[in-house]
Amino acid sequence: MDEKQLQKLIRKNMEGSGHGKKKPPVNQYDSTLTNHEVENVDGDRSKFFDDMKKREF
Repeated sequence: MDEKQLQKLIRKNMEGSGHGKKKPPVNQYDSTLTNHEVENVDGDRSKFFDDMKKREF
């Protein structure tokens, strides 16, 4: 194969493969799921560590 044929084949393969045309995957979630709010995680965490500081190991 000469250079021109090789370049033509490369272009043909790149066009046919869809190179660069990929769509990002669409996230599909169950519509019945609800969003769970994070409930006072910092308060629970600080309470836990305060209790741990009081203990002796």
